Amino acid sequence: MKMSKDQKLTDEEIYYSLLAMMAEVEETDNVDLTGATNLPLALKRLEVGIKYRMLDLEATRRERGYWKDQAENNGKKK
Repeated sequence: MKMSKDQKLTDEEIYYSLLAMMAEVEETDNVDLTGATNLPLALKRLEVGIKYRMLDLEATRRERGYWKDQAENNGKKK
């Protein structure tokens, strides 16, 4: 969403944008509004969700490297 410097989002627009981001991070079509009834809590929930995804991605990369090394080493032994 491109906006000019003079345009400002309403609190409602910010909140619904935040809920959409949370749904994307949590890989769901909708977000349970329990615990996300105010902006600071919703931001914290989004932050935790993003950190979880980053840790998951890091672990996946490590596992991929491990299995790639295993496959290469097994190929050399034969």
